[in-house]
Amino acid sequence: MAVRVFSCTTPEMVSYTHSAIANLAWESLNDVPPAISGAVMQDMVDQARLFANSYTRQSIGSNAIDEAYAGPIINLTKAYALGRMAQVGASFNWSLGEFRVDKGAGTNVEATQVQQWYDAAVQELQFIGRKRMIVKVNG
Repeated sequence: MAVRVFSCTTPEMVSYTHSAIANLAWESLNDVPPAISGAVMQDMVDQARLFANSYTRQSIGSNAIDEAYAGPIINLTKAYALGRMAQVGASFNWSLGEFRVDKGAGTNVEATQVQQWYDAAVQELQFIGRKRMIVKVNG
């Protein structure tokens, strides 16, 4: 009688660092000003990680972010970055001779994009689910 041996290999878990997630979010957005890069972008990643941590009631580490949480955290980071972009470059007016540039304090398109990325992140977090705790009280 022949015995078959199957080797079960588990797929390697991919984890992301703050800087990797910040870089992925930064690269997917257009015209990000230098004021929103580096440490500022990593702070936004940490804010997004804390939001995901609170929403899912899971412990999401700051050094190795699991692949399951990377998508929502990237989308939240994009929402935070777009919101910050609307604030940082909010309003400027300058002219050079007869050439004049006027930019208002933000557009409805920017607000829509922020809301879309935020909604996408929350929807992804809903797919992950929340940790439930059941507590029995004797009384």
